[in-house]
Amino acid sequence: MVTELKQHIILHGDNPLDAVMVGTNLKAYLIASFAMQEGIESVANEYEISQAAVHAALAFHYDNEEAIRIAREEAREQIRAMGGFGRLEEIRRRQQKSD
Repeated sequence: MVTELKQHIILHGDNPLDAVMVGTNLKAYLIASFAMQEGIESVANEYEISQAAVHAALAFHYDNEEAIRIAREEAREQIRAMGGFGRLEEIRRRQQKSD
């Protein structure tokens, strides 16, 4: 008898922030973060994924906590180098005015 093995997370490249939940565009590190705040069942229901997938995101988070922290810091530094979050808000305001 052949049993289907389930995979819940796919990592695209080396950056842990690019890990997504299988069949979605949901970032695994964000699902884990939400689950820690809101609870596993709540997140599973909200994002229409299985509780097992939420547990997988949490396991991914705990197994890669330091790499995720470093990747988030690097992302923040890139944003600061481009003019910071204020620059992003300025771009959004200009887009809203042009719409």
